[in-house]
Amino acid sequence: MISDEQKEDIKLYIMPYIQNMDYISELINNASNVDELTKNVSKLLNTDTDLSIKTDLKILYEKLTEQSK
Repeated sequence: MISDEQKEDIKLYIMPYIQNMDYISELINNASNVDELTKNVSKLLNTDTDLSIKTDLKILYEKLTEQSK
């Protein structure tokens, strides 16, 4: 389970770099754990066609994979 503190840490880290904060926040808030969030982001990276959303997803994905190391 992603704690509220973890969710806020992720958001604070990526907020200065993303354009679609509502979309990304919704993804983070709806995930039950970090693994699920990482999988969802990865899937969306392969299917989404909107360039700004795709860029935001890449930033989020990098943050998530960096955290898991």
